[in-house]
Amino acid sequence: MDLVDVRSVTTPGTRRELADWRPGDAVLAGGTFLFSEPQPSVRRLVDVTGLGWAPLVVDDDGLEIAATCTLATLAAAAGDPAPLLRGSARRVAPAYAFPPGWTLGAVVRQAVDALVASFKIWHLATVGGNVCLGLPAGAMTSLLSGLGGTATVWRRDLSTYEVPVADLVIGEAETLLSPGDVVRSFRVPISALTAPVAFGRASLSSRGRSASVVVARSATDESTGRDVAIITVTAATPRPYAVVLPARVAADDWHAALDHAIGASTWLDDVHGAADWRRAQTHRLGLEVLAGIGVLRWPSR
Repeated sequence: MDLVDVRSVTTPGTRRELADWRPGDAVLAGGTFLFSEPQPSVRRLVDVTGLGWAPLVVDDDGLEIAATCTLATLAAAAGDPAPLLRGSARRVAPAYAFPPGWTLGAVVRQAVDALVASFKIWHLATVGGNVCLGLPAGAMTSLLSGLGGTATVWRRDLSTYEVPVADLVIGEAETLLSPGDVVRSFRVPISALTAPVAFGRASLSSRGRSASVVVARSATDESTGRDVAIITVTAATPRPYAVVLPARVAADDWHAALDHAIGASTWLDDVHGAADWRRAQTHRLGLEVLAGIGVLRWPSR
């Protein structure tokens, strides 16, 4: 797609240069959305890939994912080299790999697959771009909000703030970001990376857009010290919703909690799925992921 209204492209080398934000600017990372349709309001592209952020950083506190990290890099680090190897007979070791014992790898491939994009797109599309679009079916939003991730945001006044990914997306194609704000990275805590986690997805067809995505993980309630299960719902709603349940839960508890958390008028209703169908699929997926992390008591009381 030719962006005929774009007048210039800049590649900032420092944060201060990045803060030189002007009306008509658009952040360019992978460009898989930016170049997919006309952008009549865009006059200048700001290429953040030149800032040289390390895609993945592992430390004692968890994992930092740069906003410019590609889906292919994330999938390869999770132990799935397929995105790097297709089309080539030569085996290439991934540049990054998650430590043994992390449960993240089990859901990363499912999340990447949920984007329903070719492996060529995986090499360009970025984690930050997917989240910042604010689309309900954004699979990286599903993954990161489900894991309790937070986003680090650079403001144009050179200040920094952090916000949970679940709160960053506030509606369909809407985020908390102000003009000139740039997401620097995402942080996933070590507790979420090593806890039992399960990912469930429903769509109208096997390669269709996600109509409901449910992620469950085991966690510890910081205020009470008790074990809980956190179930995050995306794709079926305009923004992420989190439901917290006891560590051992019956099916009826899940159904009641979901209906209490998400009102009947909240479910999306469009060509990718009717509201009542999305709700029913979310109820079903919730049971599957709760069973997947071993906290569901059968039968329901």
